[in-house]
Amino acid sequence: QWGVKPGGDDGSYFQKFRLASRRIEPELTNASVNDQSFNLGEDFIAEPAPGQAGGRIVYVGHGYMIRDKGVDAYRGVDVKGKIMLAVEGFPKGVSFQDLRNKKVGEDYDTPETYARAHGAMGVIYIPSQSTLTFWQNRHNISLSPSRVKLERAPQGAANIPVIYASEKMVRAILDGEKLNYDTVRKQAG
Repeated sequence: QWGVKPGGDDGSYFQKFRLASRRIEPELTNASVNDQSFNLGEDFIAEPAPGQAGGRIVYVGHGYMIRDKGVDAYRGVDVKGKIMLAVEGFPKGVSFQDLRNKKVGEDYDTPETYARAHGAMGVIYIPSQSTLTFWQNRHNISLSPSRVKLERAPQGAANIPVIYASEKMVRAILDGEKLNYDTVRKQAG
């Protein structure tokens, strides 16, 4: 009567779209360093994104690149094919407000966006004091399904695994290295 023609899928008035929700699958989530196995929840917390990584680990400090502030954690560091070890949190003198209204991937990079853009295999965070304080809560949240979101087409960058490592796991990673856990924790603040 109004002359409106269907514009949806298959000549209908409806459009199909996919929804996604993510959560950790504990039985499929594991981590090891130098043949030492670590337990999900006790020794590490994983972000709910599919992926696996193995190989050399490279320390990248706070792991941020903020172009207009001259912050570059990657000067002289090649992350391609490696797992990045980053201290969780902003670099000294930088806050969330400094990144407001800026575009990730152009004006600045987080450890995760830099890892994806430069071929790193994954990110291991040395947790901030806040994450350590609320460790069990963060772990429990990761086990619950996330809010349902519209599934977007991949933007060319693959998912990479991201975990937050306990003191025990970080000490195992740094065993035999010049850098040690206590020095890194001081950097984390």
